[in-house]
Amino acid sequence: MAILTDCPGFEAQIVVDGIALKEYNDDEPTPPKTASKYVEVRSGATFEISYQFRPPFPNDRMVSIAIAIDGRVLDEPLVQAADLFNPDGFSSTGSLSTNGRESSVQKFCFLDLDIVEGKDDDDVDEETKESLELMGTITLSCYFLKNAKKNETFISPRKVIDNLGEVPERAVKGETLSHQTSLRPAEVTTALDWYDADYAEDGPFATFNFHYRSLARLKELLIVPRTPEPRSEYNGRNIDKMDNAQVRRQLRKMRSRLDLVERADRIKQELEDSANMTKDDLLNIVLSRQLPTDQDVVIELD
Repeated sequence: MAILTDCPGFEAQIVVDGIALKEYNDDEPTPPKTASKYVEVRSGATFEISYQFRPPFPNDRMVSIAIAIDGRVLDEPLVQAADLFNPDGFSSTGSLSTNGRESSVQKFCFLDLDIVEGKDDDDVDEETKESLELMGTITLSCYFLKNAKKNETFISPRKVIDNLGEVPERAVKGETLSHQTSLRPAEVTTALDWYDADYAEDGPFATFNFHYRSLARLKELLIVPRTPEPRSEYNGRNIDKMDNAQVRRQLRKMRSRLDLVERADRIKQELEDSANMTKDDLLNIVLSRQLPTDQDVVIELD
């Protein structure tokens, strides 16, 4: 479940068949008030976005969650201040619409991206290129609201998401995409209240990004370890086959290994010099191994 230290009490996750998708950390830098995770997905799965508010989250204002999938806002549920701490939480199951008489929902689902080897990426039109640049991410932008008024005459047409069709492998290599999203046929849902409101602040108080990929793509990105990982996979002969994300991750691994070697050499030297040390000197060395230094990276486990 994705959480944000800048926004305690609010959490969100992607759910399939009642089970939250496994999340993996995104170690790329993120802007303030933003959390990013990778999730493993499978083709054909219907999914929903689940979120919950708990103390110490402030419950004195209405909240809206703008849900953008592949760069397009498909739902923006509103939660009344009095309902924020509902123990059952909330979920967005799909894109909502209304014709003024009845409301419908088109449920979210994942589909395979039809990636074709050997096809010239010059054949891809500009609209498809723009779609690919935004594809692969579900974004929740969370806002406080003010001046909310019920809109009894609101009309919202049903959304349409076109299948991209065949996509050249070279066009998606940099982002290692594997899936696209779509909407199920519309189903009539229970009557809904629709509101007009203003954002209370200039920007969202929290943003959550869920980058969805297949297991194979997550392994290519080194988000999930390869099993088994060939010892020669990252030698000089194969470095040209790695994309930018893979190179960055491999460099981080190498840097971590070098740090471990340097610390081991330092400890070895201290132990070799310990023959003439007092008991207090040895105790200080032991204690220094228990506490992080300014050069150490401290990882907090959830």
